[in-house]
Amino acid sequence: MTQDFDTPATLQELKQDEPHLAELNALMEASTVTPAQSDDMFDLEKLLNESLSRKADEKRIKEARRSLSQGGITPAERQAMREMVQDWELKREWNPKFNTLMLDVLECTHCGSKHKHFVGTFQQQEHKTSKVTRWVTSGVVCQLPKNLKENVTHVGICSDCADMQGWEGAVCGHE
Repeated sequence: MTQDFDTPATLQELKQDEPHLAELNALMEASTVTPAQSDDMFDLEKLLNESLSRKADEKRIKEARRSLSQGGITPAERQAMREMVQDWELKREWNPKFNTLMLDVLECTHCGSKHKHFVGTFQQQEHKTSKVTRWVTSGVVCQLPKNLKENVTHVGICSDCADMQGWEGAVCGHE
């Protein structure tokens, strides 16, 4: 049995037949939201435009990521696309946490010496939902606290003890 609920008579009959609808109508009448306010709250055209804009942004970012991975673009285009993707990600996906100075540290298991190598400055970011951390190459942002990250690698022989181990002339130095 199928009923047509689009006709006003049928809706009126439902309102009269169902006691809980009367309660809902009373709640609606007692609502403090005026029709003008409800129009502002549920502006479907505004929501549609925001959704379409977001979809267009997502499509543009997806195309930029594809172009960056495939190559064939000028260095200036590559830089502009990277900045566009990073700006979009910062607004929607990542929270900046620290300015990070990153060092690679080689720790010799033979003699115990440590050799530090400067890698660069990065912005440490945390994903808004999954709490994954990443480090993005960037300049220093004044509003963020500073952090030091050392990536330690243990090695069996370092440049300090290579000669003692019979690796004469293999010492790497700064040129």
